[in-house]
Amino acid sequence: MKKMLVIGNSYIEMILNVASLPAADTMLVEDKYDLRPGGKACNAAVVASRLGLDTVICSTVGSDGSGTRLVNFYKQNGIDTRFVRSDKENKTGLSILIHESDFASSRRILYPGANLLTSYSQIEDAFATCPDGAFVSLDVPFEQVIKASEICYRNDIPLFVEASPAKSNYRLDELVNVEAFIMNTVEAQIYSGMRIYNIEFCLRACMRIAQKVNAKYYIVRMGDSGIFVYDGKYHNVVIPCELTGQSVTTYVDIESATFASTYMITGDVERAAKLAYIADHIVKTDESTKIPTKDQLQRFCIKNKIRL
Repeated sequence: MKKMLVIGNSYIEMILNVASLPAADTMLVEDKYDLRPGGKACNAAVVASRLGLDTVICSTVGSDGSGTRLVNFYKQNGIDTRFVRSDKENKTGLSILIHESDFASSRRILYPGANLLTSYSQIEDAFATCPDGAFVSLDVPFEQVIKASEICYRNDIPLFVEASPAKSNYRLDELVNVEAFIMNTVEAQIYSGMRIYNIEFCLRACMRIAQKVNAKYYIVRMGDSGIFVYDGKYHNVVIPCELTGQSVTTYVDIESATFASTYMITGDVERAAKLAYIADHIVKTDESTKIPTKDQLQRFCIKNKIRL
């Protein structure tokens, strides 16, 4: 069984469902909210584990009830938690997601808390587990991403970078051994400095991004238009034809982690992109499913006659 190391932030997510935000100095009474484990590293690690990878997570939580809940959640999902550090001085990170049904929009507020304290030595120790691949998102300090990249380079470990949230001033040229640089269209626009109107413009954007970061694959999640794959020479748009025209909202962590995990297992970039698109579709259309399992993906493909 191949092993994936996931480096990044762990949060307790507070999900608030409201019609609209209340005006200043007023009160709004609603009846729907949820508290659940979340964060990019949390979601990516659970995806990797559920898809069949031996998974290790490197993260930092507080010495509080939320930190205990996160660690227990990881263990319940078969994830190695030896490198989840508990900090006594800071609280576990909190992510507040507000869904406004009247405007079909969302807002997120982050309190990183103990997440900011993940150290270089902690990351180095996690790599001592000899992973076959590493996954990191750009919601951690960029110096940590560079550190992970350097370790991957020295040990010939493929690195999957979930390039969110995007900033135009990242030192992308310092990243090495990147197997896949994974973005959505907005992030690709920020990194390339150009607008993406269609597939041709997406290709141009990827060609420009390739001048900044050296990667084997550049992946752009394009919502219901599919997943754009560029290898520095050729490009392709992967979309299960059976799902064409069905609206898909990009669930960043799930889609990126499904791509990385499937690619690690199969080595097939098109299969990985197709399953990533399907995972996003399942989460979008089934409110009870936050992170699909391997069996759920297989059943969905069989039911919809999707060939992988």
